[in-house]
Amino acid sequence: MAMSDAVNSGRGEGEAKAILAAIPQEERQAFVSADIRRILNEEPWRLTRNFWPHFQHIWKAQFIEDYFVKVSFFTRPLREVWIIGALGDVLWLIFSAASVFALASRPREGGFRLLALGWIAYSCLTVMLIHVEPRYLLPIWLFMALYGAATLGALWNWLALRRRNGTAARAEARAYLRSPWGVAGVFLCGAFLFLVFSYRDYPRIVAAGAQREWHRAAALSAYRRGDYPGAIAAYERMLAADPDFVDGRAELALLYLELGDYDRGWEVLGTRHTHRGDVVRGALARAQGNHELARFFFEDAEVRAGEDVQKLAMEWLRPAPLTALRLGNGLDFGYLDGFSFGEALPADEGGPRTYRWLQNQGVIRLPLPEPLSVGAVLRLRLAGGPPGDTPLSLMVGEERMTLPARGGEWRIYRVLVPASLSGASQLEIRLAAPTFIPVQSNRASGDARMLSVMISDVAVEQPAPTPPAQEQP
Repeated sequence: MAMSDAVNSGRGEGEAKAILAAIPQEERQAFVSADIRRILNEEPWRLTRNFWPHFQHIWKAQFIEDYFVKVSFFTRPLREVWIIGALGDVLWLIFSAASVFALASRPREGGFRLLALGWIAYSCLTVMLIHVEPRYLLPIWLFMALYGAATLGALWNWLALRRRNGTAARAEARAYLRSPWGVAGVFLCGAFLFLVFSYRDYPRIVAAGAQREWHRAAALSAYRRGDYPGAIAAYERMLAADPDFVDGRAELALLYLELGDYDRGWEVLGTRHTHRGDVVRGALARAQGNHELARFFFEDAEVRAGEDVQKLAMEWLRPAPLTALRLGNGLDFGYLDGFSFGEALPADEGGPRTYRWLQNQGVIRLPLPEPLSVGAVLRLRLAGGPPGDTPLSLMVGEERMTLPARGGEWRIYRVLVPASLSGASQLEIRLAAPTFIPVQSNRASGDARMLSVMISDVAVEQPAPTPPAQEQP
């Protein structure tokens, strides 16, 4: 199926993106141009299919769409920049409305108008045939901003004239607006505003979105106070205001996960998937002992996500206490950060089955079922990458130590846990090591990651309890 078939068949732009993603970057422009030429030559009537909805989709309030219409923020910090984003939509609306007035009311402009109109038409045609995405619309906004600035500049000059000679300025404005070009400009300006506000019911969307954000803030406030019923009630009100908001569903499912109500957590997540929701699904499956399902969701999210899933899981999840952690088996999310994807070794090589590469700096955090005792030992199984020893720096509590990780040789190292950590219910290990890039030493590898050492297992060995002394008879 051609990319234009995917868009025009009504299945949306997602499939078109998937087709483009399967094509090497340097070949995409040639592919798109050939596909458009094919449509123009063989099926020109296809240009009218879904013409109006796709054309409307270009002229949308982009930040409002991202913040209130889409089901997920997709890792973008929209809440942190909402003031700038809302101001951007307002400025876009003002300049775009002013630009169509200028395009209609400046009839004797010459060649630049032809260039602008041609570029705008080509950009609109391209995104309508491929998929509408903000970066593809930048040529349109460039010319619209230029023409909008021309109109706003003329308005500024008119206001200056009005301050000097109000009667003459009003007469000039009335004469211009009654001229054919002025009437055309006012008509196109009104048509543009109708186009924008007929695409979505933006007042209703903004009102519902504001309620959603208000209830979410109330839920977080209740959660921080330890008022779990109040937090759940606020999250339910949030979902009533915006039932499709997947990010909010993931947050509520996390709360149910913490409370141990796993079935309710699955129910809240629903069937729509994002990588953040799949992180929560993985945590729910792991808590229920379904390790295969948990591994699928965790590893799929890590591979597909546009953010650091290890860091996200460490911030979000409160995994079960343990004394031994196997790295790279797909169940270690929430315990570590700063590592590459999990990898496996053949069973007959005598090494560990799974492991992860440390990437320069990382952290492993082990919540413990029992507080640390004096004399506890930290056990690590690791190997270096390049030949020779790679110095692995460990920070355990306030103490720093260095281990020599022998290249390609798996060894078990035991480190005495500082006595100052006695009684702690969590052990955090910070790791750092010099990095290398495999492809620099072996072109055939094709591995351009920055790697340091391999780690397969981390465990805490508590000292055996001392039996009580028996009294002498």
